Amino acid sequence: MIYRINAQLMDLNEDRILMRAELSSKIDRLKDLKHKILVDSYNEKLAELLPDQRALDDWDRF
Repeated sequence: MIYRINAQLMDLNEDRILMRAELSSKIDRLKDLKHKILVDSYNEKLAELLPDQRALDDWDRF
């Protein structure tokens, strides 16, 4: 019984590690996006898009 409980605890710890890694990755992507917006490279990429694709960034439509 102790072995099973320890195994379950290990699984929980692995799940938490995976969740932390996934959340950390998302945070890094958001930080990267924020940086791109602040240095205007986001707007440069947006200007490269076709007008119909650019419409997806029009917040007034939401």
